[in-house]
Amino acid sequence: MNYLRLMKYPGAKTSIIPDIEDVFRRSGKRLFIDVFGGSGSVSLNMQYATVVYNDLDPELVNLFRAIQYDSDLLKDLLLESLDIYDFKRGRKNPPASKIPRYEAIRKPSLSGNKFGKIPDVKAAAQTVLRFTMSFGGMGSTYGTNEKSSKGYLRKTISMLPRIKEKVSLWTIENLDFRDLISRYDSKGAFFYLDPPYSEKKWYSTNFRESDYGALIAQLRNIKGTYLMTVDAHDDLLEDIFGEPDYIKSYENRNQNPNSGRKPPRMKAFYTNV
Repeated sequence: MNYLRLMKYPGAKTSIIPDIEDVFRRSGKRLFIDVFGGSGSVSLNMQYATVVYNDLDPELVNLFRAIQYDSDLLKDLLLESLDIYDFKRGRKNPPASKIPRYEAIRKPSLSGNKFGKIPDVKAAAQTVLRFTMSFGGMGSTYGTNEKSSKGYLRKTISMLPRIKEKVSLWTIENLDFRDLISRYDSKGAFFYLDPPYSEKKWYSTNFRESDYGALIAQLRNIKGTYLMTVDAHDDLLEDIFGEPDYIKSYENRNQNPNSGRKPPRMKAFYTNV
């Protein structure tokens, strides 16, 4: 399946999208709320859904608001980066720092503009480049550039019109999960949750044990339906969430041909559907 994707990002859920779609379809809901939206890999590929994308990271929220606001400018900035940056050379500075700042980005918000504050399209281009070019999509490591980053970026640029079609219909939020769930909870709501990994420091905001406890307590009392996916056999999460409803295995696509085949990734599913 040729899924839409915007950039490399740690923990992207492309491989489990069919299973997320299956639970969403069985729920009978149409309002899909992506609580920890990240790179948008799940929201971009939900069919026949009204999407609420949320992330606590303002950089990611700015990216998707910039796509709504001016995807053509974002595309031009990314195309320009293909010419001004040598993708074969590792550098410590984000390549997008070489992209000139357009005056249009500095214009103040117009009265009645749905964005309130106009998104920073240059910063959005920097976000795409930083995650796509950094090793493993981690967004902060520049000592080794991904070998496929230039081809990956070209494909992203080719997908931007289709991505804009999707994102233009989204409601985009920048809320703590507690506030988001409280705001959107209803009998017609479907919450998809992929919380930060308990042992990884990949994200701008990482979870504490108390956050996981607050999350499951809130889910047990919602009016709507939910699906939560986490790494299976995580002792901390099993202590907090209890036994998962089911576990599925997925091929580990992050294979290094020189280090042998990695075991499959095991994902635990929690749902009230």
